[in-house]
Amino acid sequence: MTNTSALITPVRVLMIGKREDTMRVMAQSMTPQGMLVSYTQSVGTACREFNGNDFDVVVLGRSLTDSQRTELGRTLLDHNSGLSVVQSFGPYGQLVGPQVAQAAIAAGCRTGAVQGSSLTGRTLTFTQSRPGRVTVTVLRHTFHLSGSTVHERQLPAGDHTLRLSRRQIGLGRWIFVAVAVDGIWQAVHER
Repeated sequence: MTNTSALITPVRVLMIGKREDTMRVMAQSMTPQGMLVSYTQSVGTACREFNGNDFDVVVLGRSLTDSQRTELGRTLLDHNSGLSVVQSFGPYGQLVGPQVAQAAIAAGCRTGAVQGSSLTGRTLTFTQSRPGRVTVTVLRHTFHLSGSTVHERQLPAGDHTLRLSRRQIGLGRWIFVAVAVDGIWQAVHER
């Protein structure tokens, strides 16, 4: 079995939101992905006690007001202009980890196994930098968010195109496609 935590650079994450229980569950799901997660419910605490250089990615919960987002962004980005800010897909906690991984890769603070990932219609394209087991999961919101693995196979390094069937992708709004390589999140797309 591959030790996936040895394959990734730790990403320092700060989550700011209203629900501590939700942030705790999200932090627990991100830790095995090599993410060092801190969280707070207080915008004031985030602005006073955290320096933008202490983190690679900041996750702003959807419960924050526009003025709180502006204040946080200004304060933290003053310290670190390369900081990635993720506006969470809340109430979809399962998507925050993949969003953070994608932001960390885009910011250059984690080397991703997948670059240039895009979803056009039902076609997922990406370049894989190393061989690995690719898992594509479709998450859809009906009355709650549920997911199903639609592709899982070993792929070599190189360019790949995966076509998702109508049955796999489903109908409706709020459909997300997440990509992982060797169990490590790489990208998430909203369809």
